[in-house]
Amino acid sequence: MNCHLVIACRAEGTLELHRFSSGILERIEVLHGYEGVNCLAFDAREQRLYASQTGKVSHVTVFNVFQNSDIEPAGSFDLPHQTAYISVAEDALWSASYHDGNIAYLPLNPDGMPSAPAQTDSFGENAHCIITAPDGRHTYATSLRADVIAAYSVENSELRRRSLRSVTPSGAGPRHLAFVNDETLLVVTEMTGDVIEFRRDVATGELTELTRVSMVPEGAGLTRGVARYPGGPEVPARPIWAADVQVTRELIFATERTTSTVTAIRHSAETVADESELHVLEHISTEERPRATAVSPDGKYFVVGGETSSHASVYRVNHDHDPFAVDAHHPSVLDLVCRVQTGKNPAWFAFLP
Repeated sequence: MNCHLVIACRAEGTLELHRFSSGILERIEVLHGYEGVNCLAFDAREQRLYASQTGKVSHVTVFNVFQNSDIEPAGSFDLPHQTAYISVAEDALWSASYHDGNIAYLPLNPDGMPSAPAQTDSFGENAHCIITAPDGRHTYATSLRADVIAAYSVENSELRRRSLRSVTPSGAGPRHLAFVNDETLLVVTEMTGDVIEFRRDVATGELTELTRVSMVPEGAGLTRGVARYPGGPEVPARPIWAADVQVTRELIFATERTTSTVTAIRHSAETVADESELHVLEHISTEERPRATAVSPDGKYFVVGGETSSHASVYRVNHDHDPFAVDAHHPSVLDLVCRVQTGKNPAWFAFLP
């Protein structure tokens, strides 16, 4: 496929625009002056890119995206907190704040700017992720230290918290989320390294755990991780430090930073009678301290950025991978297509047309 990829390089304060052609990246432009840029969100319906910058006053820059994927700043607005994650859905921008421990809902006008003051909710310390279900009815956020997933809806323009779902065990640290479909939500736990699958009630937003699997490689010598915050507990020498989770068709990819690995997991194509299965297929060595990841719009490529390697790797996804093939030379779930140098700390990816 041919499209474009934006990489937010936090330590450089830059946005890199790359041409993406059949898995090959070619950098064509670097935008400077975006100190602290840490999150991106692309609104495909309105063709707008949102980039958040964290500092004493955090704010979002709005870019118009044109047919050739040129991006042009269209304005900016302040956020009510330091943000760790932003997403756009249903004419609104959502933000989760790790340091402030809350989430924000900002309705947007037709120009992509706030149409009303932000509404916030404090539901648990160290909020880390916030995404909306494909059907648009509920938005979910994680709290790393409170071990909960909160569900929200917007009714008559008012933010409403619908439920809180506990994630076990205590100290698991639910971090990032990904939807498989309207009824299936995944969470990766930072400190225990689990990928957990939940069934979502589309009417109420309630979550019910179906199954889970560990993404930690056997023999890696890792101990349970800890939440990282000022005054927090001492970090072990080799902690479990899971980061991101992505879904493409029947495959799940989750990253672990201490071992610099991607774990490939297959989930059952259908869930019957609230039963499901997750199977670890492979652990793949990747960029040093992988955090930012993305799946291409066609689901055929997986991109990983290294927080400390200042590189990004693009892999072709082998959806027909057979772990039980007799041929010892059967391909990996992920085949490396290209590796490119980026600015320091590639913190987020966004695919554009």
